[in-house]
Amino acid sequence: MKPMTANMIMIFGVFACFIGLIPLNSAIRIETLPEQRGEERLGCFANTSFRFDFTNERNYTIKIGSCPTPPTSECMLFNQTFTNKYDISSTTDGGVLTIRNCNKNDFGTYTCVNKLDESQRNSRNLVCTATSGGLSNTGTYLIMVFSILCKCIELKK
Repeated sequence: MKPMTANMIMIFGVFACFIGLIPLNSAIRIETLPEQRGEERLGCFANTSFRFDFTNERNYTIKIGSCPTPPTSECMLFNQTFTNKYDISSTTDGGVLTIRNCNKNDFGTYTCVNKLDESQRNSRNLVCTATSGGLSNTGTYLIMVFSILCKCIELKK
């Protein structure tokens, strides 16, 4: 290789690292975000392409979807059947996985995985706080029981 070509490659490499084309530190982390409209949200913060995985209590793992190196708007789900359950949107520093109608089947470990180096991953256990119907049905039931008890006490007087 000619010395001029080697210098050009080195200059391009430094420039690519400087503008973020080649990540210097591809640390990856996942965080639980505040729920919105009763949907659970997990944020994956990375400076490289990544994917979201889910592992249930039986240790079965599915690959949900991925995003290329941020910032981009090209995030995608791996399976069309996931569109009723999940949504992935990009952010300037990663992406957000939204879990719709979260229920006990969605309890488990969600992992953000570096697609270029799968040894770099970060996980978060999730127990849905926005379970649909669970708490409201229990509350309604307790109010009915309390009302019946009050009525019984009134009748005894």
